[in-house]
Amino acid sequence: MPASVPSNHSTGLDAAFGIDLENYLPGDILTKTDRASMAWSLEMRCPFLDVDLASFCISLPSALKIDGQRDKILLREAFGDRWTPAIRKRSKQGFGASVQTWLKQPGLVELKERILKNSRHPLSEIVDPAGVAGYSGKDNYQTWLLLVLGLWKETRTGTGKTGP
Repeated sequence: MPASVPSNHSTGLDAAFGIDLENYLPGDILTKTDRASMAWSLEMRCPFLDVDLASFCISLPSALKIDGQRDKILLREAFGDRWTPAIRKRSKQGFGASVQTWLKQPGLVELKERILKNSRHPLSEIVDPAGVAGYSGKDNYQTWLLLVLGLWKETRTGTGKTGP
């Protein structure tokens, strides 16, 4: 793991980068990468996590990292000529989930009906049932979030399954 953010970088963008480095990276991004690679029996290495390279990058001014229009400035300058135009111009990408595929599975279709179309479901205590009902026929990330919220509300109220 790269060295901690130096104390002279305790405000502004560098502080935000430090929080990501110490929390988000090991607690989320690296965990997902590790799990995904292990699931497929792949050995994965993150070349930019070399301690010396990471420490050097941490010491650089934030103006070389990001500005109002660009991100990964130094990386794009260093490697931009080796990338295709599509890669050069592409914005950052995270780990996406295939919720559109998941929400079409029979069990989740039933769950959408049970939670999102039921005005007596505990979810209706915090979200307008009329607005939620329309999501039962959709397979998007907002629908997924409503289902997760509905399941959370079920466990918090202790009511379990309600309705049909």
